[in-house]
Amino acid sequence: MNSEFLLVVILGKVLLYTIQQFAPLESIKIEYLHKLISCDFCLGSWLFFFLSWMFDLQIEGLPNIQILSPFLLGVGISFVVHLISLGWKAKFETIIIE
Repeated sequence: MNSEFLLVVILGKVLLYTIQQFAPLESIKIEYLHKLISCDFCLGSWLFFFLSWMFDLQIEGLPNIQILSPFLLGVGISFVVHLISLGWKAKFETIIIE
């Protein structure tokens, strides 16, 4: 596994968690930004796109298009990380029946 790819995934998940924990959602007046920050997949797509572009990660088989490859990679990584997060939460959550 490529070490840069793994670094992007780990760094992105840490940044995603940090932004969602410390962003004051109540004080954000713009509805679009409020929805963006509260959605794991939405914020992750943009965050992983930016990280893929910064680290110059490319998808093999695609032509070297400056924006398309990092965008598709960012959305793909975000989807996989989102599914892993959902699975982790479902496995270790506590269900209280009242």
